[in-house]
Amino acid sequence: MTPETERTQREDYTAFQILYDGGFRRRAEELLRAADLGVSGVEVEQAPSQRPMVRLLHEGGVSTPLWAGQPSRGGPAPGSC
Repeated sequence: MTPETERTQREDYTAFQILYDGGFRRRAEELLRAADLGVSGVEVEQAPSQRPMVRLLHEGGVSTPLWAGQPSRGGPAPGSC
């Protein structure tokens, strides 16, 4: 068993928590800011019948998809390198 086995489910759970649980969202944003990656927040887009899309908001207004609702291929998340 590898960490990738349930990655899609973990990504979806995290996206829904960010979307619907204000406390979880605040803690996630605080963690990302503390990591000093230039991330100022997160946003989640939920389209009907699709997986949620999570974007990292960067200082200066730029946003980067964290995962774009696509099935995992086992590589690093976009923007993580």
